[in-house]
Amino acid sequence: MPQHFAQLSDPHLSSLDGVRLRELLNKRALGYLSWRYRRRFEHRPEVLAALGRDIAQFELYQLLVTGDLTHVGLPG
Repeated sequence: MPQHFAQLSDPHLSSLDGVRLRELLNKRALGYLSWRYRRRFEHRPEVLAALGRDIAQFELYQLLVTGDLTHVGLPG
């Protein structure tokens, strides 16, 4: 029986809901600006949801998630 896998790279699962300005100080500020003015148009939640629906159609042996999991690394 063949074993199939899917690989997702750099999903950037960021949500800035409820984030305070002081949480974005230091290097996070640059990450936020990058997300705000460019990346939010590339890493959209509806695209990830559509990808999840597509993947659900297959019986996968493994799902590999590589690269950056988030764009702005906050504890939440």
